[in-house]
Amino acid sequence: MIRKILTAGTGALALLLAISLTPAWAADGWSVVAAPSDDEPFEAASVTNDAGDNLILWSRNVGGHIQVFAELHPAQGVTLAKAMPVYQIDHRAPIDTDDIRARGDAQNAMWGLTNDHSSFWLVWESNKPVVKAADTLHPWFVGQELRLSVMTHDGSKREMLFPLTGSAAAIQKATGVRAE
Repeated sequence: MIRKILTAGTGALALLLAISLTPAWAADGWSVVAAPSDDEPFEAASVTNDAGDNLILWSRNVGGHIQVFAELHPAQGVTLAKAMPVYQIDHRAPIDTDDIRARGDAQNAMWGLTNDHSSFWLVWESNKPVVKAADTLHPWFVGQELRLSVMTHDGSKREMLFPLTGSAAAIQKATGVRAE
């Protein structure tokens, strides 16, 4: 369903709600799980922080391009505002995912969306499964910690921390891409 939504360009993300993610493989907190999708099964790299927030990365191949998306599912009971999150890996510059969403919109492509219970955005795309040091996905392979800020329905800002230790192996196994 995720793939159908992205292809169709609709804003529906109901499939992302209340889907169980059962780990199939773990590395330092990161697991490879079945992606939350109504489409044919595919894998995603997943990590859940101490607060119960879940972050996953999954990929798709479109017209010879590999795209890797991040997807956030906040802890149970947390309702998101319809604003895109901002994330930062270690001390690198913060990434405003609303900019990613807007660039996708300009190309009539869905590169980001937030609803009450989830948010997703494009992290990286390439025609080769190799992540270079200057690519936006590379810090996900080599970083130590991802800090994510998102607005909640009540107007407050929720700060989330996710460890990146072990992310490289899980991302590579789930998506088939590797860092050079």
